[in-house]
Amino acid sequence: MTRRKHTVGNTYPTNRDGDVELLNIKGKVATIKFLNTGFVREVNIDNLVAGKAMDYSVTDRDSTETLYPNILMSSNTYGDFILLEKKASKCIIQFVDTGYTTRALYENIKLGKVADPYRKTCYGVGYIGEFKRTYYWKQAKQLWRNMLKRCYSEKDSKGYFNKGITVDDRWLCFDNFNEDLPKLENFDLWLEGQRDNATKYNLDKDFKIDGNKVYSREACMFLTESFNKSYTSRNRKVDKELTNLV
Repeated sequence: MTRRKHTVGNTYPTNRDGDVELLNIKGKVATIKFLNTGFVREVNIDNLVAGKAMDYSVTDRDSTETLYPNILMSSNTYGDFILLEKKASKCIIQFVDTGYTTRALYENIKLGKVADPYRKTCYGVGYIGEFKRTYYWKQAKQLWRNMLKRCYSEKDSKGYFNKGITVDDRWLCFDNFNEDLPKLENFDLWLEGQRDNATKYNLDKDFKIDGNKVYSREACMFLTESFNKSYTSRNRKVDKELTNLV
């Protein structure tokens, strides 16, 4: 069996609403026009091929029919998603940008409470992933966000924005960062330092590898806040002295 090539202008039959014309296609989402009524909508390409596309401008249907499946909906935070299936209040949806599919209650979908863990919502680069709730995940998430902010936020005046300091691709996903964190040197001391009046520890990227410019599990460790600041200041002083000699 030869797979049909989806080309703009092609026509497809539907099970009961006549032929439709393909106006546009992006990934699995097709924009179509019903030739009988001129109604335009978006539909999952697989359902289009199967003849399941429905013309919602037709109002004289049996009231028992379900009109929900395959509607393209939108979330302000997580982008467009397709309602693939609806049975009573239980739904299956798929986010267009990432392809992530999940089950959710229809009421939560309408309220925008369904999240796409693979959408890059943290400073345009970071995404949460499907992480496990470890005993330290809340502290880890704040640390992760601060790391990304320092590297990728233009508004962070004391950060590294456009200074060549980046985060390793693996750590752009919080799930990976959360998994790797206990393996870093002095992790337990950093976690203990979250308590009031305890010695504070910072995530450091260049003490182990001099001149390193990438936050990663291979390069990072935790140093006391006081030592980290003095070490950084000392490096700046040396860099300034070397610059003056040139």
